[in-house]
Amino acid sequence: MIEYVFFHDAPLRRFLDFLAAEGVAAATQTFEDRVEVQVPDDLPETLSDAIDECYDRLVDEEGALTDAEQGEAGGEYGMAGITVHLADGETVYADVDPALLSRVLESISVEELTRIVDAVASAVERRESRTFCQRQREEGD
Repeated sequence: MIEYVFFHDAPLRRFLDFLAAEGVAAATQTFEDRVEVQVPDDLPETLSDAIDECYDRLVDEEGALTDAEQGEAGGEYGMAGITVHLADGETVYADVDPALLSRVLESISVEELTRIVDAVASAVERRESRTFCQRQREEGD
């Protein structure tokens, strides 16, 4: 068995949903501070790789949730941030209230949040004076 460890409910649910969608039977074991998901180790390599990729993405989410919780708990730094990728290739960080970021990450993944943030950054950098409806109408012609 291969074990995957989770400390937060939202990433755990997404992982279990992924496994179920792939038809993988998994067992969970709950401890005081974590949940371990046990997956058979005799899966086809492509499926095993897909599971590992999913878990790697969710580990990033776990880290963001942990950072947000530490900010809420009055840790050394009471802040959290979102990475923003600019059109010129530069990366900047937007400070976000840790409690707010934690609530957001309970509902959507880090990848989904990144897509939203990148769309907003793009809209700010490439200002468009036409309304959304005008753009859709003109692009449809």
